[in-house]
Amino acid sequence: MNALVTGGAGFIGSHLVERLLADGARVEVLDDLSTGSIENLDGVRANPRLKVHVDSIENGPVLSELVDRCDTVFHLAAAVGVRLIVESPVRTIETNIRGTEILLERAAVKRKKVLLASTSEVYGKGVKVPFSEDDDVVLGPTTKSRWSYACSKAVDEFLALSYAKEKKLPVVIVRLFNTVGPRQVGHYGMVVPRFVEQALAGGPLTVYGDGEQSRCFCDVSDVVEALVRLVATPAAEGRVFNVGSDREISIQGLAERVVALVNPGVAIERVPYDQAYEAGFEDLRRRVPDLARIGETIGWKPTKSLDEIIGRVEAHLRGKRGAAGDVAVPAAVPPAPAPAPATGSPTLPRGKTRKTLKVPAPRSWPERAAAAAGNLFEGPRSREIAGKILEALHRNGTTPRLKRCAASGDGTEARVELTLSWSASAGQYLTTLRWRCTAGRHVDVVVTRDTSPDPPGDHEKREMEKLFERTLYPELKDAAG
Repeated sequence: MNALVTGGAGFIGSHLVERLLADGARVEVLDDLSTGSIENLDGVRANPRLKVHVDSIENGPVLSELVDRCDTVFHLAAAVGVRLIVESPVRTIETNIRGTEILLERAAVKRKKVLLASTSEVYGKGVKVPFSEDDDVVLGPTTKSRWSYACSKAVDEFLALSYAKEKKLPVVIVRLFNTVGPRQVGHYGMVVPRFVEQALAGGPLTVYGDGEQSRCFCDVSDVVEALVRLVATPAAEGRVFNVGSDREISIQGLAERVVALVNPGVAIERVPYDQAYEAGFEDLRRRVPDLARIGETIGWKPTKSLDEIIGRVEAHLRGKRGAAGDVAVPAAVPPAPAPAPATGSPTLPRGKTRKTLKVPAPRSWPERAAAAAGNLFEGPRSREIAGKILEALHRNGTTPRLKRCAASGDGTEARVELTLSWSASAGQYLTTLRWRCTAGRHVDVVVTRDTSPDPPGDHEKREMEKLFERTLYPELKDAAG
């Protein structure tokens, strides 16, 4: 198999890439690293059958070339996570609909098989439990931004099924129900890693609402197994499948289970939805899949228990905390953002945060600092390195995008500047990162940020310093020779 995995550096995508490579496939990944991480692929980056492309799915020429080279497309690229969806509805709609439209158009030209990852969110406010693939869809009002995700993914499904009917495109659609496992992060609203992170940090665990809302959690390894088997089954083409666990637990019950398994005695607190997300936020009380169709088609059912899933997430997060020096985990609920002005364009108070980090440079650096900066930020790896840096700023669901990247120098000193745009509930924010690389002496990193909803604290500064030392500085050193 020659496979293209969009969103392949994400949580589910990276596990799928590993499985496809293990099965002997040639795999190409397309990911803009907006929510994914290149580090998710560290275990397979050296595999000669893997190629990673850091770019947007909306880049038509690049996507066309990649689709031409594959025989199967796993389309996982999407804006995901409740917090991200609430705070960035425009991005959610544009990414999910436009990206899928471009991909289906390219795939239809040469009839490449497409597996489209959808979501259980499309069931909306449905009260018939368990949810069956042919049930009616009941969504909330358009004034509630949380429904934009469900609507955008429903449009994706309509598009894919229309291409299957009209263009004879072989398409398989999967509606994923609360997939969990190693590499999943909690800051976009994913509850299991958030609970485990909070328990490891000493608590409290924050349960949103009354805690009686329930979910079913499925391990990512089971989900990947379903995806691989469905795409290889001709009888699955042109159909929609629920993929997930049907073992239900309340969120309060989940919190209690995490406490019992990870850190007994940690407190559990309740947080109103309007503090966690936005005023008037609507959540679903139950979300349970009917697994009859997938069982009849490929004989699939989930194998891992909830305790196993929690254990795998805990082991992964403990490993990350150990590598990072066992620093504290940030609070799950950010401070309330400053309100935007009632009229006119949003204008925000301009408080500045400045931090300078000095990292010793090798004495073997003669006059190569400027060349190193140019090679790094103007060469083919620039977006990859910038993506790693962006990960340090993906806090509490606010997701910066790279606006400007420039490098200059005079032979003895290099200057590198990145400008990032933040989208948050209170408005737009800008962060500028500047590096001054002085030959033979040190690297200064200066961070200047406009006031944001959750000002950086000591934890973030430590984490940013470690990230710069792990990514930017080694790359500059290598580029300098």
